[in-house]
Amino acid sequence: MLKKRICILSHNSIIYDSRILKYISTLSKNNDHQIDVFGFFDKIEKVKLESSFIKVRFFSIKYNKNILIIRKYLNIIILIFLSFFFLFILNYLNFLNGHHFLFFGILLPCLLFILYKFKKKKIVRYLFLKPYNFFFEAINLISLFSLNPFINYIKEKITSLFIINKLKKNPPNIIHCHDFFMLNCAVILKKKFNSILIWDAHEIYEDCGVRNPSLSRLIRKKLTQINKFIDYFITINQSLANFYSKNYENLNNPFIIKNACEILKSEPYDGRLHAKCNLPTSQKICLFHGGVSKYRGLQILIEAIKYIDKSWTIVIIGFNNDFKTQLIRDSKKILKKNKIVHPFPIKFLNVVPQNELIKWVRGATIGYIGYENIHLNHLYCTPNKLWEYPTADVPIICPNYPELRKIINQYDIGWLMPQNFSSRVFAKLINQITDEEIKMKKRNCRSFVKEDNWEIYSKKILNFYDGIF
Repeated sequence: MLKKRICILSHNSIIYDSRILKYISTLSKNNDHQIDVFGFFDKIEKVKLESSFIKVRFFSIKYNKNILIIRKYLNIIILIFLSFFFLFILNYLNFLNGHHFLFFGILLPCLLFILYKFKKKKIVRYLFLKPYNFFFEAINLISLFSLNPFINYIKEKITSLFIINKLKKNPPNIIHCHDFFMLNCAVILKKKFNSILIWDAHEIYEDCGVRNPSLSRLIRKKLTQINKFIDYFITINQSLANFYSKNYENLNNPFIIKNACEILKSEPYDGRLHAKCNLPTSQKICLFHGGVSKYRGLQILIEAIKYIDKSWTIVIIGFNNDFKTQLIRDSKKILKKNKIVHPFPIKFLNVVPQNELIKWVRGATIGYIGYENIHLNHLYCTPNKLWEYPTADVPIICPNYPELRKIINQYDIGWLMPQNFSSRVFAKLINQITDEEIKMKKRNCRSFVKEDNWEIYSKKILNFYDGIF
């Protein structure tokens, strides 16, 4: 039988994207599938991936360093250009002589650079608030509509040529593109190899830029232009399916594959989470794991240490970054300011290996999902954590959002907070939770995982691929 050659594209770090890893695992079980995966990973991560999936080829996408440097300092480049343009105008109108031009030519770019570099400082915001915001918003818009599209075009071309070069001897029958930011590249490959294009939308991408309306419009415009090239459409839940069906003509027949987990052999908790946090085994843990970034309810979680009982400890597991450093700093300030007498109110851990995640999560008493209600992506979310916590027999506390509410209420595996919840509301709820409730919901977690797990969707994926040919 002729092999189905599948090319999987992702703009994320493959090794930490459990959804893509599950896809690779499912598709590689079929000997009729030849799979090539393109994404972001370093040499060590590539070795780990290749040892986990022997039949799969992995290719790391790398951009030219000069392109990345230009992208990183794009606003500063535009700022200097505008400064000199302004000075040339003044010189042309005879407002400046040669010495003045040289003096201001050095002074003005330096001053603007300092303002841009320290724009988050209170003194800068206070002294230059209105003109400052207007000026730098203008720079952001120029960047977005002029050089940014050009640099993105160059990056897409470089990526496309790299992938074409790797696949030209064995062109793919199917291109499976995850997320939005590789979709334009996927369309180029589809045209080049005459392949079938599957788009797997994990989010509402135009809504990701809700705090940047210009970016939202660009994403919406681009998707409107290229959605006609998509042959099959997959997404993560019914709410996202309804959104895309309503807004894009060619995405009206979605195939839903949820972010469910594989069924794992039930194992007793080995104590690793409590040991790493230096906690007694009797201490109850409210755990967050995942991307440590804004609008995930982490600042609310930090504030809650003022109100939680001493029997509870908040644990945050995720990559070390600037925002996490700020959370650690804020938590120390809260403890000091409020003179909180709690032996271990909060702990921060670095990210754990994906293949060991469930073993770490088993140590939690409750799993926290705290996406703030700032846009549709959060309102309709069904993150991997919604299955990862129950797979580890850990019930969930989360906001009362439509898709979360369906699962929490149907299977009785957690507690719902108001959509616009606060740290007081969160703390009051967990302080009232009894040991009997926790035990009951833990049992319900096992029932939920038996009914809704990756094995179910794995069969659907294989049948879906078989139906394409």
